[in-house]
Amino acid sequence: MANSTFRNSKRYTAALEMLYGDKDNSAYLKKTKPVKVTCPSEQSEQIRFVNWLEDKGIKAYSVPNGRSNATEGAKYRATGSSPGVPDICVPYRRKGYGALYLELKRVKGGVVSFDQKNWIAFLNNEGYLAVVAKGADEAIAMVEEYFSVDDKKNVLAL
Repeated sequence: MANSTFRNSKRYTAALEMLYGDKDNSAYLKKTKPVKVTCPSEQSEQIRFVNWLEDKGIKAYSVPNGRSNATEGAKYRATGSSPGVPDICVPYRRKGYGALYLELKRVKGGVVSFDQKNWIAFLNNEGYLAVVAKGADEAIAMVEEYFSVDDKKNVLAL
């Protein structure tokens, strides 16, 4: 019964006409969604970046300021978590800065929030280098630049 229902459908008729006739009824055929090419998520970019840091032997830590439910959010705030703190801290003194803070965003579409802008400005005013990196490759380039030449010793640090 289901087979005869399908044979009487517009989609079946359109397919037959396309195969054997010259009529174009492709609108009735099942459309496939185009494959959407997406850029990696912020989390996958951060994982790739952290793996690179570990491979190079560079110590760093992340700040757990992710989204959570109201109960977890209250616990985080009670224990000192603050929205907008950059994602990664590389705690080395270089080029006159106390440490490097990186806020990672997606290569396309990542937006820096108001709280993140405030934290970045605060950290920069306090003698740290706080930057926004669009993707792991840009973050890696920033770390390489940060470690490239130490002003005091004038030697390669990496």
